[in-house]
Amino acid sequence: MLRFRVLLGWSAVLLATLITASSAHGSIVQALDLSELVAQSDRIVVGRVVLAEVFQRGDGSITTWYRVEVERELRSDAPTRDEEPEVIVQVLGGQIGDLGMRVEGEPRFSVGERAVIFMREGNQLAFRPVGMAQGVMRIRMDEGAETVFQSREGLLLVRRGPDGLLKRSPGALPRKERLDAFLDRVSTIVRQQGGATHE
Repeated sequence: MLRFRVLLGWSAVLLATLITASSAHGSIVQALDLSELVAQSDRIVVGRVVLAEVFQRGDGSITTWYRVEVERELRSDAPTRDEEPEVIVQVLGGQIGDLGMRVEGEPRFSVGERAVIFMREGNQLAFRPVGMAQGVMRIRMDEGAETVFQSREGLLLVRRGPDGLLKRSPGALPRKERLDAFLDRVSTIVRQQGGATHE
């Protein structure tokens, strides 16, 4: 009987730990390095969010469409920026009045913010961020210089190591970096992969 109580106690501790870890990190997804992000992207843009529109689907789920004004294309099927000055980025979740839906690991944007966004084709009108929030590099001013850092909100990034075990990964951009240097690196990778660039 004593052994059963001890096991039950340890089970409760383990369950509490798992719940805490899950709520603290959100979705557990495979980390993508920068080359993989580029390879999986149909478009890569530097842009500013100008509008957010929230919709409820017939199945009750909620999605948010962000209209992003394109400042610069790094990979795109569009011949020139003038032909497609905006792009729509679709994410799961959003808020309509008192009704809300949140998907851990999906990026959220504020109107007016700037970001480098790695996207793949979603439907006929909108694109989806590659790797959930991994595909969003937010732009901020830091000591007078534009810097970029990877959005990992609601994500626990993991990769399988040589031993076959999953281990935490820092992702494609482990630390903040100057925006100009980062864009140069992305453009180089696009060219190496044979993609179209728009400088």
